[in-house]
Amino acid sequence: MNQGFQHQHSSWRDLINSIGGVQSMSRKGDWYNNEHIQIRLKGLTPMQYRSQALKPLTA
Repeated sequence: MNQGFQHQHSSWRDLINSIGGVQSMSRKGDWYNNEHIQIRLKGLTPMQYRSQALKPLTA
């Protein structure tokens, strides 16, 4: 996941902290709410659902 320079390099984070700054993003974001998606996909992950949906087309 791309967090950008300021979130990846400890030297930058140390500089911000040394002047009393606060980062706007403290951890990696969760792009996908897999639990919500799996409810909609009958308990399957998106990849499992896609594979299941494509089976009739490849058989």
